[in-house]
Amino acid sequence: MQVSRAMLDGYTAQLDALSAAGQELVLNVLANAEWENIAELREIMCKAMDQVCATVADDAAVVAAEMYDDIREAVVGKRLGILPPSGYDEAATNNAVRALVQSVVDSDTTVQFRHQLADRVDYEVKRAAGEAAYRMGETDPLRVRFARVPSGSETCPFCIMLASRGPVYHSEKTAGGNGHYHAHCDCRIVPFYDTQYDGPSRRKSLNMEVQGYDPDLLYDRYVDDLSDGKLKLSEVQRYSTSHVQHWSSTQFESFGDFQHFIRNAKDIEDLQVRCAIVESEWKKTGLSNRYHNMLVGDVQHRRWQLQGVTDAKRVEYQKPRRELTDWERRCVDGLAKAGKRIVVNQEDPSAPANIDLMIDGELVELKNVTNIRSSVGNQISRARKKWWKHGNPEQQRTLFTMYGSEANQEEIAGELKKRMKSNETFYLLTESGELIAI
Repeated sequence: MQVSRAMLDGYTAQLDALSAAGQELVLNVLANAEWENIAELREIMCKAMDQVCATVADDAAVVAAEMYDDIREAVVGKRLGILPPSGYDEAATNNAVRALVQSVVDSDTTVQFRHQLADRVDYEVKRAAGEAAYRMGETDPLRVRFARVPSGSETCPFCIMLASRGPVYHSEKTAGGNGHYHAHCDCRIVPFYDTQYDGPSRRKSLNMEVQGYDPDLLYDRYVDDLSDGKLKLSEVQRYSTSHVQHWSSTQFESFGDFQHFIRNAKDIEDLQVRCAIVESEWKKTGLSNRYHNMLVGDVQHRRWQLQGVTDAKRVEYQKPRRELTDWERRCVDGLAKAGKRIVVNQEDPSAPANIDLMIDGELVELKNVTNIRSSVGNQISRARKKWWKHGNPEQQRTLFTMYGSEANQEEIAGELKKRMKSNETFYLLTESGELIAI
């Protein structure tokens, strides 16, 4: 069962509308407030913020409950039908306002104060929605887990880290330090059902997915953020329940030490912390980028093992994984999970052409098609041209993926078969991970 992106986008739009309305009310109060000193301004805005934040928090909890029940009904066929409290904390809001008003004292203007109040309203909306979803899960008789699912165009590195763990959270606490919310956050707390119990001993898998939510790709982004310095070890450990002993570069005396360290990760969260430790210590060792690429393969392999993908074989990244596009990464992961042995070939700038992959010892070119009207023909033409330049036109193997395609697999497979020549072998890797020989 797949939860549509449209459903999640609609949920986000409702929360954004609540936040915008609350911000407008608060800023109107500030614009029209009459005050002689900071104490008067503080009291005016504490009262206004309490009234507005309490209201939008309650409304956000209602929206979250509706979203929870919409997903539950779509997946298991029945709504839970309860209304959880928002968890709004008047004292916390008042304390926040009293601290924020210091910016007026420091700058002698309310410009920064305006932005801070608006951000606080947005935070209250996101927090109330997230905590309401968790409270629904606590009362749900079915087994439910949660994932942080990015729903906007930009997501902060910290939220990418949380989202990359997948649907593993059972409570607000395990979602990261008693919950992690911030203004402008585009993450949604989404319930996942993986098993439905029909009786004391009968159960069936529901195979729930959320359209566009791919924890493997998000994990790649997390590792990239670590490498780029966008996320620090201290930030990862701060919101982690995983405790790993302190490691320094003197304890990583060889590449094998790094491999052993990664392979001993006990769960996804522990693997994340270990990745952060590796990135913080890697440059101190003097090991080359080639070994770093190999270690990325170990990380992904251990991640698959922790996810229960027991038949996933190793991938050799001669070309760094971080240099692949998202759809190329998804393709490599799908092939590996299907039990294929993959070599991601390094490009040779001096060669007339470079073939993308080695799959089970055979060279295979990789192309992605998005529609049957023009994309299939264009990608076949590009693949043929590349094989011709490579100097092996009589033995052409091309794997086509269909990420973001407007057409279904039957339509694309039919179009590929119609255009395929006798000296060509075409494969199609579907979005569900099925490998089809055309």
